[in-house]
Amino acid sequence: MPLTVRVKLVNGDTHRIELPDDDPAEVLRRLNDRAEPFHSEWVDAANGELVRMSSIVSMYVEPAGGRPQVG
Repeated sequence: MPLTVRVKLVNGDTHRIELPDDDPAEVLRRLNDRAEPFHSEWVDAANGELVRMSSIVSMYVEPAGGRPQVG
């Protein structure tokens, strides 16, 4: 199941970034390694906006569409 990264910005706004990964650990690896889509200063958000990496203060990995994870 594709995953979404929900990010909170310094101004309090939240955005979602859609990823094809189905493993939350892979998403965190991409973020830590600055791999695509986190490989530049600007990241495409799901709503067509760009999010500046330096403005992200927190993130949460969830299934695409924001459905709760079932474990």
